Amino acid sequence: MGIFSRLISQSLRPAPPAAAALILLAAAAALEAAQAGAPTPSRTGRQIYLETCAACHGPDGRGQSRSRVGFDVPLPDFTDSSFASREPDADWAGIAINGGPSREFSEVMPSFGKAFSVEEIALAVSHIKTFAEDKRWPPGEFNLPRPLVTGKAYPEDEAVFTLAVSEKMDSVIGKIIYEKRFGPRNMWEVVLPYGWSERMTAPPGTATEWGAS
Repeated sequence: MGIFSRLISQSLRPAPPAAAALILLAAAAALEAAQAGAPTPSRTGRQIYLETCAACHGPDGRGQSRSRVGFDVPLPDFTDSSFASREPDADWAGIAINGGPSREFSEVMPSFGKAFSVEEIALAVSHIKTFAEDKRWPPGEFNLPRPLVTGKAYPEDEAVFTLAVSEKMDSVIGKIIYEKRFGPRNMWEVVLPYGWSERMTAPPGTATEWGAS
């Protein structure tokens, strides 16, 4: 059991105020010591990018020519803010760690998870994000999951299908929404509502007849 586990287990037990204060001081000291002893990357994000990524993606982030890289898969332009801003840094790091096929991209994008630490890859991703020229585009970290009731505030290109069924299972309503982004903060959408309901058409006391609409 590590020092943090022992301190946490002790802090969960009733203790006098003085003992609790000592426990908190010891935990703070242990955390500071752990942070001080943690290895820090010896290279900057720019250095890692130029030594590892620039061979394909170019020193300016625009991508090398096909004759230079030797394959026909088009390379992304990191200076295009519309492209570079859409996904959060964690998704970029995931592709670098696990390779292109992990996110359904081309296999020509290799995996660097065993060559670099997570911290080094995060530094390289941070440097890549500096290539985007138009800073008005919101970062992908703001693209949160869609709530159940309200719509998303983050503009993007997507199709959304919603469906709701009544408690009695006699009606269905929903929408098909097509969204298209234009500019840094704008989006237009086309909404196609649909629905179906089943109802009784005969008066009480007579044979039941059902209709649909």
